[in-house]
Amino acid sequence: MPKTSRSREPAARLNEEAVVDAALALIAERGLDGLSMRALGEQLGVEAMSLYHWFASKDRLLDAVADCLLGKVVVPPTPTAETWRQWLAEVARSYRRVGLAHRRAFPLLATRRFLSPGAAAFLQANIAAHLAAGFTVR
Repeated sequence: MPKTSRSREPAARLNEEAVVDAALALIAERGLDGLSMRALGEQLGVEAMSLYHWFASKDRLLDAVADCLLGKVVVPPTPTAETWRQWLAEVARSYRRVGLAHRRAFPLLATRRFLSPGAAAFLQANIAAHLAAGFTVR
């Protein structure tokens, strides 16, 4: 079998987290439009098709990147009726810090559906804070 210019070693060290981190780095460098499976594969030293082992599509990869960003937002314990304003302010400041740190990827949080358990927990915490403030679900 002929030898290719690509090594099999990089693929052995890849995992979902490494692919997402590389995608975030590529987005920071080239913007969302600059992220392609081919460009990401080149950055990681693997064929683009090998990335589909971790993510079935580019959309699933973008969901994972959005989830990673959301995971960087600090969410304090559920507030009480007395602390909900402070809770919301802390979460908003943390959300803003993530946005400033990942300016080119941050639009994903406004455009992706949140399907992961981490995203659901984030949304539930926000709902709990609003309920503690006296708002209703409606």
